[in-house]
Amino acid sequence: AKASASRQAAAKVATSGEAVASAMALPRTARQQSDEGRDSHADPGSGKGEPSIADIAAMFRREAPQEGGFRLMIAGENNDIDPRDEAAELSAELSEIGATTVIIDWTLSGQPLLGDISIGQTSSMADLLAGTAEFDDVIVALPDSNVHYIYSSKAANNKELMDENGLNMVLDALDEVYDNVIVLGRYDDARTLFETIEGRFDAGLIVADGETRSSVASTGNFLGFEVADVKVVRYCRILGGAAKASRLTRKMRGAV
Repeated sequence: AKASASRQAAAKVATSGEAVASAMALPRTARQQSDEGRDSHADPGSGKGEPSIADIAAMFRREAPQEGGFRLMIAGENNDIDPRDEAAELSAELSEIGATTVIIDWTLSGQPLLGDISIGQTSSMADLLAGTAEFDDVIVALPDSNVHYIYSSKAANNKELMDENGLNMVLDALDEVYDNVIVLGRYDDARTLFETIEGRFDAGLIVADGETRSSVASTGNFLGFEVADVKVVRYCRILGGAAKASRLTRKMRGAV
């Protein structure tokens, strides 16, 4: 079918990471400047004590390529588990060890999971896909951090978010500029995106509830799919708990 005018406009915007770099005043060589921390931590759970989000961040940092972004999806083990705190903490930790990071708040309900820290922007990824917004309209820098933020849409079941080609173009453009592109979503929404773009992620973090200790394990299953080329980590937090917010994360939320 012939592309609509809005699709053509979206394609123009998302063709290259230059648009992202220009919008947020990021150098195209930012990735080359942020290699500290690649070798600073052991694998999660390999040392003494319980594994932390900081350990997982260091592991993913080491997994990231020297060129091209590392694309990571974070979701709960089921739809009742909200992984927003782990996502905020992981993005803060990655930023703190030198990785340029953007977090995409992916929701099909129109209710951003990180709505308490979404500030400043009036447009969403859906607007970018529709061709009615540009990158500088949808990317916002979070307070007192180097983490950037995009929300998917504030309208429920936005049809633009089902556009496989448009989504891949936008994510590819972000990959050109950021070391880490983190997509956060509840299980069902995350699964829909994963299926829509045919699993084009480098890694997945599944957040589960445990009992009295946190733990980390690798798995070959992600969101109900058997995966071979996606590094999947299952983080089991203390039952009913969430990531302990660092000072940096609290500053991002404007609480410090």
